[in-house]
Amino acid sequence: MRTMSLAFVTFFSVVTCTGIASAASLKAGDTLTYTMTSHTSISGGNLPAQAYKAQPTVVTTFTMEIKAVDADGTGHVHVKRHREPPPGMVAWQVAALEKQANAECDVTLTKYGGVLAAVDDSYQTSQASAKPDGMSLAQYRDQIVAQANDPGYRANEAARELKGDFAAGNAVALSVARRKSLGPGDGWKAVVDGAAYDVRVTGKAPFEGHSTTVFDVKSGTEFQSGSTTADATVYYDVTMQRVVGIYSATHTKIQITGMENSTTSDFVLQQ
Repeated sequence: MRTMSLAFVTFFSVVTCTGIASAASLKAGDTLTYTMTSHTSISGGNLPAQAYKAQPTVVTTFTMEIKAVDADGTGHVHVKRHREPPPGMVAWQVAALEKQANAECDVTLTKYGGVLAAVDDSYQTSQASAKPDGMSLAQYRDQIVAQANDPGYRANEAARELKGDFAAGNAVALSVARRKSLGPGDGWKAVVDGAAYDVRVTGKAPFEGHSTTVFDVKSGTEFQSGSTTADATVYYDVTMQRVVGIYSATHTKIQITGMENSTTSDFVLQQ
């Protein structure tokens, strides 16, 4: 994990042409741009050697357009997602990636900085379904390609990705309003989209020009074939009521194969 002195992440600070704005100053027409840098590595198991080669760093840009702000401070946001092609891709691969990776979706930004995104799980279910009887492999392939090209499907997956990436931030932002104390050592359990998170205040620290309260956010999930653990550091500006920093590390282990997948990601505010 990077140290704070490297200023490794700033996320969901609000920026205008005149600098960082408070939650109350959000207005229709504001545009917020953030990048997410992530890296994944695979170990264990008996996969082909290619699977264990160094994976490229993935850089994703989220351009967030504020369409409207309610009287209670809730922002209605249109998000445009763009993923940069990794080095070494040829032209046709870049074109295919851009067609699939670029998408738009709508989310809600709560008064306290939480990100709410509606996701339709039926898309994922149909994408993963087995080939129907009587359908040829070519027809089945064409059906999958058609769904992947469907703007609704891509929007749904963009919303799913953003919600997942911001889960640790939501564990803080969706629960701080109910806390009477945010002193070092204070802790509680938060539930976000059915997942439980252990949230603990570790102290206060200056971060990217903000006076922040720092949280340690942990989660763990057991499933039929393995387990996933996630550990994040979240920096929250209580005055702005915004998450201003997130760094997360996720580790998944598949018991049957022995394969392990580790991903680190951070968000950076483009000022």
